[in-house]
Amino acid sequence: MDLLKEEPWRFKYVLRVLPIEKVAQAELDIICRCIREISARIKPLQTFRITVEKRHNSINSNDLIRSIASEIDRKVDLSNPDWIILVEVIKNVVGLSIIRPHYIFSSVIEMRKLGDSFIS
Repeated sequence: MDLLKEEPWRFKYVLRVLPIEKVAQAELDIICRCIREISARIKPLQTFRITVEKRHNSINSNDLIRSIASEIDRKVDLSNPDWIILVEVIKNVVGLSIIRPHYIFSSVIEMRKLGDSFIS
């Protein structure tokens, strides 16, 4: 965040940074298999949320969410999850991650926070 504070112009074209762990074909069975492989870090008492972002693909988001959720025997918390299962679908490729909510960087949100700290 120091770089954002000192040189905000560097983030002119960067709106968000989303870490991706696995890249695969955008097919339901392949996505579920990949999620099974990386979901072990969600411990039994922890919660999760599934976030799907799609571009130029016909996979139904609700079917995708249901299929992924059926692979993980943990509680869902849509407002304050311990983990976010991030599914980024672009055409026939999917990027998958299981990340903590604070791992998503948004320059817009961070700039607002900095603006508030300068006003105070």
